[in-house]
Amino acid sequence: MKRISTLRGKDTFPLASEAPSWAHDLARQIERALSRYLPDPNLGPVTYKSDIVYRMTLAERADFDTLLSQTTPTMRLLWGAIQAVYHRAEFFPEFYGMFVEEYGMARADEILAVSDRA
Repeated sequence: MKRISTLRGKDTFPLASEAPSWAHDLARQIERALSRYLPDPNLGPVTYKSDIVYRMTLAERADFDTLLSQTTPTMRLLWGAIQAVYHRAEFFPEFYGMFVEEYGMARADEILAVSDRA
């Protein structure tokens, strides 16, 4: 049995080498289609940016805006580029730390709780 390599370089389910070429093509098409809709399991739980903003009070939003303007350029660019905060992403510990310093751990956990629709 031969393993098929996906677009991301990961192995998918095995197909027998004697399987017809259409089966291999179908497997590749399914992999591509699923990759558009399924989140990468390595990124884990997610909190949408809109949920973060809606969970904050007006005063917290003002503080966050000030805090964001004083943070690193990387963090500002990431915040502008993303639609969601992935909890296993490389920058999450720094992002979470900003919220803990500003609002305390309990409130940071409330604001950054996993989104319901995730």
